[in-house]
Amino acid sequence: ADGFKVEGLDPIQALEHYLEIKQTSAQEKKTLLEYGRRLYSTLDNKQTKI
Repeated sequence: ADGFKVEGLDPIQALEHYLEIKQTSAQEKKTLLEYGRRLYSTLDNKQTKI
């Protein structure tokens, strides 16, 4: 998405920033961040470049 890349932030911080901009509900934000952490953790374990 446009404006998603935020310089100097790791992917999870960038995701949090994006969800704040989108005014995501607290519950939805929690779920999406948890999903995001699992996703990036899986990618890291495979040494995959994003």
